[in-house]
Amino acid sequence: MRGKSLSLALVVILVSTSTPVAAADLFAQAGWGEGHLHSYAMGAQQPLRWRTRLAGFNVRTYVELTLSRWLANPVDPTAEDRFTQLGAAPVLPLQRPMRSANFFIDAGIDACVITPRFRLDSKRFSTEFNFGDQLGFGVQFRRSALHEVSVRVQHLSALGT
Repeated sequence: MRGKSLSLALVVILVSTSTPVAAADLFAQAGWGEGHLHSYAMGAQQPLRWRTRLAGFNVRTYVELTLSRWLANPVDPTAEDRFTQLGAAPVLPLQRPMRSANFFIDAGIDACVITPRFRLDSKRFSTEFNFGDQLGFGVQFRRSALHEVSVRVQHLSALGT
């Protein structure tokens, strides 16, 4: 399907723990997408100084860096079945302060490189450089304020044709 760009959606389960490494929070995640695609990732979230309140929500920002490994099950046994993704995204979490747990939603737009160029059966990206958007929902546990669990949907699109 030459000339068509691929949109890929991944559902990601994200488990984060605030283990300070130069003030960054580390996380691990696993997900799945179209075409028997599974992803495993680790990354870091670096908080930024900007914060505000909006309609009763606390709004903050962080930059997220992620290294992912994608495993696929292609129809063609000679096709690539492993891909590596390196991405960076500014993220805006919105939280309503609560006593026992802090529920939040977050959204971000990322730029990433996927190598080798993603081709899986009839789906393919036209370039290794891609953009994505992500939307998540989760809970940060208030007692420790060090751990959170979230579910995130990520959509990736190729830059060109």
